[in-house]
Amino acid sequence: MLARLAGHNPLLPNLRRLTRFFVDEFSICEVFLLSPTIRELELVIGETVNAGVVRMLMDSVQSTLLTLDHLSIDHAFRRHEMVRVPLVEFWAFSQLQSLKVTQEVYLANDELQALAAFPNLRSLSLNLGLIDDIEPGSITGFAQLRDLELSGELLSITNFMASTPMPLLDSITLSSSILCSGNFASGTRGESTLQCLCTSLPMSIQRLCLSVTCACEGEYRHTSKPSELFEHLRSLTNLRSLRVAFAARMNASKLLPENVLYSLRNAWPELRIFKVGTLIRDIEDREPYEGRRPRIDISDRRRGERGYSAAPERMASRSDTDLLTLSSLAAFAHGHPHLQILEVPVLDLGTLPELDSVPALGHPLREFRVGTHHLYVCAPLFDCALVLDLLFPHLDLCDARTVVEAREGERRDHVLLECILLGLQAGRSGAHWAHAAPLGEYDADTPLPTRSHMHQLGQYHSVHRSPTAVGQSIPPSPIMVPPSPMSSRTSLSRPRTPNPPGRSPERDDGYGDRRRARQRYHSRSPDRGEYYGRRPGAGARARDDGRPRSVFRDVRSEVARVTTPVFELFGLSCFCKFRRG
Repeated sequence: MLARLAGHNPLLPNLRRLTRFFVDEFSICEVFLLSPTIRELELVIGETVNAGVVRMLMDSVQSTLLTLDHLSIDHAFRRHEMVRVPLVEFWAFSQLQSLKVTQEVYLANDELQALAAFPNLRSLSLNLGLIDDIEPGSITGFAQLRDLELSGELLSITNFMASTPMPLLDSITLSSSILCSGNFASGTRGESTLQCLCTSLPMSIQRLCLSVTCACEGEYRHTSKPSELFEHLRSLTNLRSLRVAFAARMNASKLLPENVLYSLRNAWPELRIFKVGTLIRDIEDREPYEGRRPRIDISDRRRGERGYSAAPERMASRSDTDLLTLSSLAAFAHGHPHLQILEVPVLDLGTLPELDSVPALGHPLREFRVGTHHLYVCAPLFDCALVLDLLFPHLDLCDARTVVEAREGERRDHVLLECILLGLQAGRSGAHWAHAAPLGEYDADTPLPTRSHMHQLGQYHSVHRSPTAVGQSIPPSPIMVPPSPMSSRTSLSRPRTPNPPGRSPERDDGYGDRRRARQRYHSRSPDRGEYYGRRPGAGARARDDGRPRSVFRDVRSEVARVTTPVFELFGLSCFCKFRRG
């Protein structure tokens, strides 16, 4: 009825965007919605739809949709079904600016050439199937392409990248699967193909996201030499964002060794994001590759029976020379002054630099994470936080203000580390002490005002400190230095009790040498000058003066004894439960 009322005119003359247009046997009655005014179209093809129905529908409206700017095709075909010929001839829409095809497509050379000839194409997303070998540089075009996203078999992606130069490509996302069978079980083909892919990347790209999984069940790691992979990526001098993730079966400590990260300290001078981790190995990856739709999930953890677990992977030894240390992280960050996000697969907490020998780097890094590494028992978490606070004092710790328990998919030790860093930032800024000084002494008869009470009195904005003030970390003032949380058991001013007879004054608080080193944390670091990149391990030296090195007997209780007074001042009472535990 609506179609008859509209006549030959479009039913919706102002329609510009149509999403989730489901193609089935009944869609032929809804083609009147597809008018020439549409610029953005999203097609959804069900897995039970006959191929003849799809082709008949597209033949009837193809002339109407020649002016499309954005086209998205989501074809949910059955598992183990091979759809070699695309049901929608998307290479015929020559005016497209962006194209996204989720189904696995098999394109001939003529179809690839027609796609490359689109004059306005800026964004392209394809799931490539096995394609014929193409001569390098045989396809000309993609003159305006900026963003490219490819998934599928690694060899097909490599052939596609080598077939055309793509001079203006800015961002590329590659999600590939290495096909292993027969003579290629040793992994030589997969490793060499991956290196060829890196060498075929255009020099103009600024953002690279690479994820590689494997369909085999062997124990061989295809990327057994990750240093060669990063060495090929060094030539991309304009790179600003680099995200690399490999199969979870690969040892995380071999993915980015210590010497490799240190050698990259002078690469990519404009780097903003650097993330290296592992992939989730889904159950579907155990099935044969033929006829399977690739499903790649980028993450830094594995799924276990109760969510995420690191049990399948062997915990790396503390003496493993391949593990990253804080020394190499500092050298890498020093060579990249614009770095904002840093994520590494593992971190060695058994080889920490001496706190007295660590100068203040003051790097503007905002986010730091460690991937699959879980802390071992008695790990020096607080010492690690002290060094990180000297290296990266401007970390964004907004989540630590409200998080009490670790959320799903997040480790408890990471939340604890962020809370410690937040306390160190608050103590360094000293803003809460500056606000408390004009208020005078504490009066027990006067209740402490709440935020709602201050709002009612109209004094909230005059005395309340912005929540982002802690993030804007500054060194303590030489005139007013807030009491250090390491100097006493509590944040309140209490008279020191005399030492009982027979107890040494140096051991009266139970911390000894470690406590005195932490007390010099704020005073000694600025005097050592600006940080300069040193070789890994230069700042880490063993104590040889005969004094015993104190070891945390219980991470939770020891951290609570030191940090609870600081967090009680600004409302983070989540550490009180560690004292009870």
